[in-house]
Amino acid sequence: MILTINPEAIVVDICNSVEPQNIWQAAFLSSAAYHYFPEGTIHVVVIDPGVGSQRKTIILKIPVAFFVTPDNSVLSYILDELCPSFAKQASFVALKLEQKEIGSTLEAVTITNPDFWRQPVSTAFHGRDLFAPVAANLSSGVALHNIRESIGSLFGCYSRR
Repeated sequence: MILTINPEAIVVDICNSVEPQNIWQAAFLSSAAYHYFPEGTIHVVVIDPGVGSQRKTIILKIPVAFFVTPDNSVLSYILDELCPSFAKQASFVALKLEQKEIGSTLEAVTITNPDFWRQPVSTAFHGRDLFAPVAANLSSGVALHNIRESIGSLFGCYSRR
C-alpha cells in the first residue's frame, strides 16, 4: 500500500516477529529501534487489539520522527523517554490505562481526513487501509495539518518499576 502511493518510499520491516496483539513487545521494540533511523523517518506501528473499535488512530510527531499508530499505549516507552515526568508520576499497575498530557516538544494528532486513507476501510485491516496510506501520504509531502485534528493527550500504559 505504501509503495502504491509513494513508489520512492523505503520500507523497512524491523519487527514482523512481534507476538500477535503484544502491545508491550511492540512498544519496547519501537522505542529501542527508532533512534537508529534517519531524522524524519515515519514509523508505522500497528499492533492493534482494538481494530474496528472506537480507539483513535494517531500520528505522534517528535523532534526526530513521526509515529503512525493506534492510540493504544504502544508509544508508552517513547513517551516515558521524551516526557520523564510521566514515568515519575506513574504509580499504577501494568496495563492500567491513564491518559497523560503530552509535552510541548511533541505534537499528537488524530487521523480524521478520509482523503488520505483507502476506501472502503476494512474493520480488520486498518494497517493496510488507514495507517499505511497515511504514512505514505506523509512521506510524499502531504502536510500533517491536512490529515488530522490536534489532540492534547495520548493514552500511556505504564508498569510499576
